[in-house]
Amino acid sequence: MKFENIQQKNIKGLDFFGEVVPEGIARFESSLQDLFLLAEDEELQAFENQFDEYKNKKVILAKLPEESKKKNNKSPYFKAMLQEDIDAENIKKIESIRYYTDQQRDTYIQIIFEMT
Repeated sequence: MKFENIQQKNIKGLDFFGEVVPEGIARFESSLQDLFLLAEDEELQAFENQFDEYKNKKVILAKLPEESKKKNNKSPYFKAMLQEDIDAENIKKIESIRYYTDQQRDTYIQIIFEMT
């Protein structure tokens, strides 16, 4: 997995599909205190991801596993994405969560956030 400029809305090789509304992001942010409890309750699946930093923001772009595509609530998957590289205590604000698809109809999730 190697995409360029993953902090942008238009990522070459991916089609923008939509994004989580601000109310959904606020609900997700309020649930981040139990980020690391997820590992105890549920085994995390390995997934492909790409991590980048620019300015004072961090970006994660990850391929959504097939089993997560079928679930309406993607919050556990978003937490798993963050759990890989980030200490949730230091997340200041999640700027956006966006969905993308590629030509094979695989789904990718982009999370852009600020750290304290």
